[in-house]
Amino acid sequence: MNCPRCNNSDTEKLVDAPKDNIWSITKCNHCLYTWRNTESEELTDNSAYPDIFKLNDDIIENMKVSPPLAKR
Repeated sequence: MNCPRCNNSDTEKLVDAPKDNIWSITKCNHCLYTWRNTESEELTDNSAYPDIFKLNDDIIENMKVSPPLAKR
């Protein structure tokens, strides 16, 4: 499965719904986008994902690093 945002194939399923597996969450290991398979095609399919929000390798390489969240 390719990422809707950057079209990279390095994705992994993070979790399935605890009951009946009616949804799952997938993460792109390249751009860190996550999505639930029950969301609209606009958020789950690269061909329908809005062009204005798509990322490519150049954009990803030049993104600023976000600080890690503090653990409590």
